[in-house]
Amino acid sequence: MSWKLIKQLFILQVILLSSSCDNEVDVIDKVNSKPVIYSLLNINDTVYSVSLTKTFVGDTNVYVLASNPDNVFYSSANIWLDGLAGDSIIWSTQFYLSDLVKDKGIFPQVSGYLYLSDAVINKISEDGYFFDSYSEIERFRLSIDIEGSMSVISAIVPVYHPNFFLSPYRVHKISLYGREDFEVVIASTKGCSYRQLNMRVRYYEKLIGQEDLENRELEFIVRKDLQVVDKTSIARIPADFFFNKLVANMPIVDNLQYRRFRDFDLLIYSADEIYDNYTETYIYTTDLARPAWSNFENGIGIFSLIFTGKLEGFTFDQRTIDSLALSPVTQSLKFVRWQ
Repeated sequence: MSWKLIKQLFILQVILLSSSCDNEVDVIDKVNSKPVIYSLLNINDTVYSVSLTKTFVGDTNVYVLASNPDNVFYSSANIWLDGLAGDSIIWSTQFYLSDLVKDKGIFPQVSGYLYLSDAVINKISEDGYFFDSYSEIERFRLSIDIEGSMSVISAIVPVYHPNFFLSPYRVHKISLYGREDFEVVIASTKGCSYRQLNMRVRYYEKLIGQEDLENRELEFIVRKDLQVVDKTSIARIPADFFFNKLVANMPIVDNLQYRRFRDFDLLIYSADEIYDNYTETYIYTTDLARPAWSNFENGIGIFSLIFTGKLEGFTFDQRTIDSLALSPVTQSLKFVRWQ
């Protein structure tokens, strides 16, 4: 066989292989649609929210299916949240369909996915404890009754005592250059599965060509997955560590003349074991064959309690403000010295 003939046969084989391939891949359940439920219930909030959509069912392209509201949203649903003590319901709230729509994209720009309730528990201490009759609540049950469904979908999460701050409490002018590193002490009476310490900083920006200063706010993670040992956990925040966090999270502004630091808040987020299971399934694992985790029966999703603790209004001492302006680490941020 000549080399020319071998070459022609090879080209023919490539053409046949190419013509047999299809670049469109549809990962669609073409038989049964399932509800997709997402709710991170922050007891501290003044409004509770639940996201409800459904999986696509059809024999066409997923982008076509996603653009039809009937393939994404249910026509109606009854959603409520109960606070339970034993088998008794001692508190309950009903959700209503909001008029908010999803972000722009392939999904339809109509309301239909977000349910809200503003009849919330409003007697909670700074440390996350319930007052009055609410203190008897042992667990919460979220229930969803979809029109045409044969059963109610529900999930339960237990009540627990969330993380709270032990310090700093009475000192509001902070130095990052003391004899010891600045420490945030977090405590929990029973411990929580997931915890994260954030800082929310406020500062002014002076833009080139503008007279007035602009107020700015930025929140970023300081420590993640904190572990409580002997009911307390200490998060140390040295100066260089804080400066590098600012550099990594501060947005770039092209016409920036200078910035001036104002103050900051400390926030601690804690959640129950349900959320920990969720993060292990979707964030920490790389096993794509693992089945989707959910604490709902006959549904796909997550229902979890989240608590937020907050200490507000901290300022830095003069040395820290000066270092923020003069440090080689933060010089690109254009902070200035001021009193």
